[in-house]
Amino acid sequence: MLLARGANKIDFINDVRVRFPDGWSLNFRSDVYTFTCSRRLLEDVILEEVRKHKNIKILDGRKVEGLLADNDRIMGVKLNDKSIYGDLIVDASGRNTNTPRWLEELGFGKVRVSRINSYVGYVTKIIQLDEEPECKSIIIFPKPPDNPRMGVLLKIEDQKWMVGALGINKNYPPTDNDGFLNYLKMLEDDSIYKFVKDSKPVSKPYSYREIGSKRYHYEEINMPKNLLIIGDAGTSLNPLYGQGMTIAALTSLALRKYDMKEIVKVSNFPWLLGTSEDFRWSATEGEKPIITKFIQWLVHYLMLLSTEDKEIAYRFARVIQMLDTPTSLLKPRILFKILYKSIISLLS
Repeated sequence: MLLARGANKIDFINDVRVRFPDGWSLNFRSDVYTFTCSRRLLEDVILEEVRKHKNIKILDGRKVEGLLADNDRIMGVKLNDKSIYGDLIVDASGRNTNTPRWLEELGFGKVRVSRINSYVGYVTKIIQLDEEPECKSIIIFPKPPDNPRMGVLLKIEDQKWMVGALGINKNYPPTDNDGFLNYLKMLEDDSIYKFVKDSKPVSKPYSYREIGSKRYHYEEINMPKNLLIIGDAGTSLNPLYGQGMTIAALTSLALRKYDMKEIVKVSNFPWLLGTSEDFRWSATEGEKPIITKFIQWLVHYLMLLSTEDKEIAYRFARVIQMLDTPTSLLKPRILFKILYKSIISLLS
């Protein structure tokens, strides 16, 4: 359905130019596929697919105001105009969820929350390019601790492109055209700037600021029966790392296990990966995980080796896209390459 509406199926390794802090990742054909399109098209297609199911009823213009409990189970939800009961209640309301407060009010205990504030913000807009790149996307990562700027150029539907300027460590991109272009010019590579500087705007720029990452530890409380929490309502990550939708999809699949602890496991590694990278920046606030230094060391050499070693580039891309588990990076052959590179770097 997405492809029929103009979305692009792309080989993430072959069709995307990724600029890591120390160079460009290798490009070659792979089986690591993703789809690119506007958020509006994605949400429209999902809604159309949901509406095809006659046993699903969508209630517009309603607001959930609380949970309905009976002893150790959640029986339903209170809306602004009535109550609804069900065998399973799922909170997919996003990072502004009220479930922790409601559970505490119902006597199920206080849900501990971890917050990592890296002071991120981004500006995006849709454009048309006079000259298009040969690839279908360009991603330029920040380079800690000196350059907190990130840029993304992404092909979407209808021969349009989405360009995004992202900042971390309180370096927020401006929304005026000259300031926006200057921000892109200050990335670690100016290739996005060169394509965008003479582009035609299709939409106005949209600015967004976020406090960073947040995780509710539902695994630590005596969860009521019949209630599960997925996506950003459970764990919301720094948007710079682009794993939020994948986590939402994987936690949705984990609903089949009917176990909140299993759902929480989905975001364990993305949380460690994202927050460890956040702590490379001086303004980041929050409790630093014990394993942070190791994760930073590992990711540094994975990105470095991805610029010269096809096997590392492939394995790392599959983990970033959450197709493989992080343990795939801990195989002896992979670890040997990482250790060898780290020793050579120390001696040079």
